[in-house]
Amino acid sequence: GRLEAYDDKGVLANRVVETTPGRILQAQILPNPSFENWTNIIPGVDEPADWVCTNRLCSPFFGNNPQEVFQTTGPDAISGSYGVKISTIVLTSNPFAGTIPDTISFMFTGTIQGTSSIAQGFAYAGIPDTLNFWFKYSPSGIDTGNMFFQMWRSSMSDGSTVQVAGGSWEVDTTTTNYTLMKVPITYVDSDIPDSA
Repeated sequence: GRLEAYDDKGVLANRVVETTPGRILQAQILPNPSFENWTNIIPGVDEPADWVCTNRLCSPFFGNNPQEVFQTTGPDAISGSYGVKISTIVLTSNPFAGTIPDTISFMFTGTIQGTSSIAQGFAYAGIPDTLNFWFKYSPSGIDTGNMFFQMWRSSMSDGSTVQVAGGSWEVDTTTTNYTLMKVPITYVDSDIPDSA
């Protein structure tokens, strides 16, 4: 589902710390919103619990690619004990050539089911108008950081999904201090979503 972060050497944390008028997608409904919980996925490599990232490609099964998502502490944790740092990597062995690029960085809400099935997103029913998060960003070269968000509903008849709302944001300049970003959510369907 589709809270995804793509960037180079940026630290992105999803944590709402203030209230604004309107409906806000509150951090407490996001899975592991302040990145306090981490799961060991292969020896020496962790990823935030309830999130999926390219760290899975560090496995010897996929060619021992470099790690791209890291747990941070201290000043790189906006609240709580931990934060997350996402760095762009160049895959040394691309097991999905033609499907994903060699230069990559991503993280999204979801879980791996079994050995290869990805369940994206999380259950959610509401109609927020804003997604708030804190970020820092340090680009390398001409890189750009992006955040995409979608909310959808499942079709009862055939199991497909229909997008109800979404939002996006982009950064390409250095932001050395944590900054609160408020991304408007645009609705493209009048139904109430059941997932995000």
